Amino acid sequence: MRDSSGSWPEGHDSLPHRPPFAGIRPTSVVALSRPSGALGSPPSPSSDPFVDTSVWVYAVDEADLEKQAHAKRTLSAAAGGIVVSPQVMGEFYVTVTRKLATPLPPDTALDFVRDMMRQSVVRLDSKLVEAAIVGAAAWRVSYWDALLVVAARTAGADRLISEDLQEGLVMDGVTVVNPFHTTDTEAGTR
Repeated sequence: MRDSSGSWPEGHDSLPHRPPFAGIRPTSVVALSRPSGALGSPPSPSSDPFVDTSVWVYAVDEADLEKQAHAKRTLSAAAGGIVVSPQVMGEFYVTVTRKLATPLPPDTALDFVRDMMRQSVVRLDSKLVEAAIVGAAAWRVSYWDALLVVAARTAGADRLISEDLQEGLVMDGVTVVNPFHTTDTEAGTR
């Protein structure tokens, strides 16, 4: 954790001096609207993945250092561009300031959110809310998970990097990739 001056404490070499995703290339805000029809055709797929809240949280949470390292690698691997939404930024802020064993100070959490704001940000609007409601019923997922899928699809992302949905699940052309998922073979080699 940073001290009151905003510096990282001495002796914490594993802690970054900037947010773990600070080096990711800044991109402009994506202001895409859905075509007519709640689940209409999206823009052409991009190589930029949509990254869900859990990955961002693990990147700063020191409770599980293995997951933290993996989350940082995942974010670094996507350094060419990442897509997020206001939902992800808000969930991140609430989680890291209230739900971690050692919560971040609000000003530190805000620094991380500001870094997330430099990524491609999908604007949420009433059409996306409607599409998420329809998608939640069709895909049998929560409204909040459906909103992530719809936001990813709107941005043209063909991958949703998330720990919270089933690995390989495809919804509206968006494939869930769980960066923490291991096969039985991989788990046996650890």
